[in-house]
Amino acid sequence: MAEKFKVARMFGKVVNKVKPIVFEGAWVPKPTSYALSELEAKKLNLKPVKKITVRFDPFEASSTNARWFLYLTSDVLLRETNLKCSFKVDVVNDRLPSQIGVELENGQKLKILPANLTPLEIMKEINSVVLPLVPPPLEESKIVQTKATKKQKR
Repeated sequence: MAEKFKVARMFGKVVNKVKPIVFEGAWVPKPTSYALSELEAKKLNLKPVKKITVRFDPFEASSTNARWFLYLTSDVLLRETNLKCSFKVDVVNDRLPSQIGVELENGQKLKILPANLTPLEIMKEINSVVLPLVPPPLEESKIVQTKATKKQKR
């Protein structure tokens, strides 16, 4: 009787011994907030950011989101967008909730308490403040010079 309701997965198809195939196709897992926050972190540009401070208590249960933010911002490609941006990490044992501070070049300060936020909400909040301040990229016109044009300049 137990074999009657047994479901086996073969080549992306659900095969049931009693009923015909009920689903066919790829099994794609639903993206988590951690995976989506990694995509948001790739959008981040640190050009208008002067300083990022992350303070957390490792013994506090709600510090996981602050540590995840720290992991996302430790990416080399992200940090190369502004080499002058300083990162400061304070690991304290005071049982206070975690805190993320972002100081911008224009003097604005952003303070985020990530205890009740998901990593995706943290990254979206920072992107909503920082990305409008990023200057547009400069268009460099690349003129191909031939030998003839170089001789004319001399």
